[in-house]
Amino acid sequence: MRMRYFLLFIILVFIHCQSPVRVLEEMKFQPGKKRVFILISEQISSFEVVKNSFMEEGKNDYQFLSLNLDGNYDDIDKLPAQIKKLNPDLILCIGSKSLESVAGKVTDIPILFAMVLDYQKFQPEKYENIAGVSLNIPAETIFYNFKNYFGEI
Repeated sequence: MRMRYFLLFIILVFIHCQSPVRVLEEMKFQPGKKRVFILISEQISSFEVVKNSFMEEGKNDYQFLSLNLDGNYDDIDKLPAQIKKLNPDLILCIGSKSLESVAGKVTDIPILFAMVLDYQKFQPEKYENIAGVSLNIPAETIFYNFKNYFGEI
């Protein structure tokens, strides 16, 4: 009985540790609706909220494939080529690492980013295919809110 649990554990570890590129190789869009590929950097609840909201809003007009890197950045340099093979109409990057993996490497597919801190470091203005929602919060705002909640610093 213990051996069964051990083998199950090994299989689950192997599946969890599988390279994101290998997972991406298995993905395919169905013909029909426009295609959106969602790339998520980490398993963070707010990232999932963004993904789910986006999918809910577009469920009638678009089909979605998503890949959560879950912090596994093995072979991340191979992701752009695999994404291009999918030929999505749009790439939604949620989180900094997901944007970093495609910015400047995928230039012929529109890229929309969300939940990316310090997005300027990816120089989106250099590329005509990148746009997004800033998550930058000025230091003055952070200190103002901190002071309002906790008093003097």
